[in-house]
Amino acid sequence: MFENITPGIESDYWYAAENLTWHPDDLESKEAALIPFDVNTQLYPAPLIKAEFLATKAAAWLENVTSERFYLRMHFTEPDQAGHGFGVIDLATGDYTNEYRQSLIVSDIGTGMIIDVLESAGIMDKTLFIIGADHGMFAHSHDGAGWPEQVDEISTNTFIISNSSVMNPYNVPVNQRDIAPTILASMGVDLSTITPAYDGGEQTGITFWDFEDNGVPFIRSASYNYLGSTYEELTAESKLTDVFNISLSTFDWDNDLAGKLEVDGLNFTSVGSRWSNVWFSNIDLSELKNGEKTFLFTVTDQFGNIGTYEIVANLKQASLSMWLSISGFLVIGSYLVLKRRKK
Repeated sequence: MFENITPGIESDYWYAAENLTWHPDDLESKEAALIPFDVNTQLYPAPLIKAEFLATKAAAWLENVTSERFYLRMHFTEPDQAGHGFGVIDLATGDYTNEYRQSLIVSDIGTGMIIDVLESAGIMDKTLFIIGADHGMFAHSHDGAGWPEQVDEISTNTFIISNSSVMNPYNVPVNQRDIAPTILASMGVDLSTITPAYDGGEQTGITFWDFEDNGVPFIRSASYNYLGSTYEELTAESKLTDVFNISLSTFDWDNDLAGKLEVDGLNFTSVGSRWSNVWFSNIDLSELKNGEKTFLFTVTDQFGNIGTYEIVANLKQASLSMWLSISGFLVIGSYLVLKRRKK
């Protein structure tokens, strides 16, 4: 299945295949390069192609094949490079940086050029049109990092603009490994003939429309920290001594996860989520007695699916009577010192 992929760099190359017609290393492409290779810590192995140049080439090619079955893959790199080089958000204005905004505009125009060709040929409704986010060219994960156990990445913002192969629009979280079988199945390929078969296993995906239900959010760990300290994993050996924060790590790359925490009748709600983390702030358990406490976490995704996570940790906070005793001792000690000084 991955014979043409170098172990440890499990991508289908930055530009889909070694026989790509408009590879960025050809002279014409170099003249159209967005920025030179050595800028921005050499993130890419060759100059990047401008969206306008790539779309013009692709549209011209497409006009000659609209009467037959075809497969076209385009990789607009401008938004990614603009984000790395100039940032996505301008901190001074809170809006997109000019460079990033312009990269979105030219990529949108390039996409429109392809749609125009399909509509002019009268085949837009017969064409499966997929727009995927960055890293969709990788087999399973982010960059050349490798397999799911190394980087757990989900492309939740993949869209399908299609003919009757997709009857009803709906939202499901899909793994990157589900993109390839979706494309192959739409081209009439019998997925059972591929080895290993696309059956939704750990190394293989399934087509988007085979999702019967969205899996429940999976919480893999919880970490805590005090103000100004680094996060440590919350375990049975953890001794919580003060007001603290909690970060849940999940396998779901979803910015809309909502979390709840229950500890001995006290309830807390998450303050936010981003990518694969859910945060709780200012967890105060001072009204509880010390000892082992069960932390019950629930996380709800945007589809209403609920995942749970339970762990026992030790509460070792100073009680009110202890603080009163310490305070009293300090007062007596201060009185004795003052009295001795007067003598």
